[in-house]
Amino acid sequence: MLPGAAAAIRRLNQRGILTVLTTNQAGVGRGYLTEAVLALIHARLKELLSARGARLDAIYYAPTHPQAALPQYRREDPMRKPGTGMIEQACRELPIDLDRAYVVGDKTSDLDMARRAGLKAVFVLSGYGLGEYEFNRQAWTVQPDHVAEDLRAAVAWIVRDLRRRRPERAPRLRRPASKILNWERARRWVETQRARGRRIVLANGCFDLLHGGHVSYLEAARAEGDALLVGVNSDASERRIKGPGRPILHARQRAELVAGMEAVDAVVIFDEPTCEQLLREFRPDVHAKGTDYTTETVPEGEVARELGLRIAIAGPPKENASKDLIAAIVAGQEPPSAAKA
Repeated sequence: MLPGAAAAIRRLNQRGILTVLTTNQAGVGRGYLTEAVLALIHARLKELLSARGARLDAIYYAPTHPQAALPQYRREDPMRKPGTGMIEQACRELPIDLDRAYVVGDKTSDLDMARRAGLKAVFVLSGYGLGEYEFNRQAWTVQPDHVAEDLRAAVAWIVRDLRRRRPERAPRLRRPASKILNWERARRWVETQRARGRRIVLANGCFDLLHGGHVSYLEAARAEGDALLVGVNSDASERRIKGPGRPILHARQRAELVAGMEAVDAVVIFDEPTCEQLLREFRPDVHAKGTDYTTETVPEGEVARELGLRIAIAGPPKENASKDLIAAIVAGQEPPSAAKA
C-alpha cells in the first residue's frame, strides 16, 4: 500500500465518513486477470487495511471496456469511469449525502466523474497522479477543487472543508434514504444500539402499496422496544411470495416509504421468503408480527424460540391488504377502506 493510505482511510472511519472505492478494471475485459482473481486482490486490500485499523465501506468496479478482448466485457458501460454508475450504485446501497461527498483520484477520468456527479474533486499526485499533473493538466477540461500530495493530505483537506461547510443551524432531519442500510451497516447499527442498552425490535414485510395497516403495525412494533429495524422483502422474494405481477413498487422504493415513517429507525432489504436469516444475523430482542398471525403461527416462530427472542403480535386487527387495494385499482373501484368508511 502507498505510505499513509491506511492512516488516511482510518481517519475517515473514525469520523464516521463513508469510504467507498470505485475502480475501473479493464484488465478483466482485456483478459489479463479474471473477476475471481480481482476478488482475491480486493480481499487482500481489505486485509491490509484491517491490519492497520482501517476499512472500506464498499468496493465497486467496472470490468468492461469498449475495446475489450473478451466479448462479454466489450461494451459502453455507465459503470465505467468517467460514467457515474458506480456512484449511483453506492447511493442505492449506502446512506450517502451527495451534498457533502467528494471524489479523490489520480486520473482525469476521476475528475470527469466528479463533474458529472456534481461532486467536489481532489486530485492526488501519488499513483498515476504526478505524471498526469505534470504532462497533461494543460489539456484538462475539468479542474480539481484541490490538488494534494497524497491520500493523507487529501483527507486532511476534506476534513477541513467539511468543517468550513458545516451549517450554522439546527441539525437537519435524517433523510429516509439514510435509514436504509446494507447488511454490514445494519450489523454495526445493531451493535451500536445494543451497546447503548436499547431493546431492538425486528419487523418485516413486503410493504407493497403502503397503507394504514402498515403504519399501525410498525408503530405498534416500535412500542415493543427502543429501536425498530424493518426487513423489506426484495423484488425476487416478494415475487415468490405474492406471484406474478408483484411487486408493484421496487424494493428500494418500498424501503424508502417505510424509512420515511417516524417509528422506523433502520431498514434492510432481504431476499428470503421469511425473515429467519434476519433473526439469526441480527438477534433482536423482539420479533414483531402483524395481527394476521398468532404467536403459534408466526413462520419464524421456531427460530425465534431457538434464539430466545420474544414474539410480539403488534397492531390492530388487519382490515387492509395491498392485494385488495391493487385489485380495486385495477377494477376501477373504490379502495376497500374507503368503501368501509
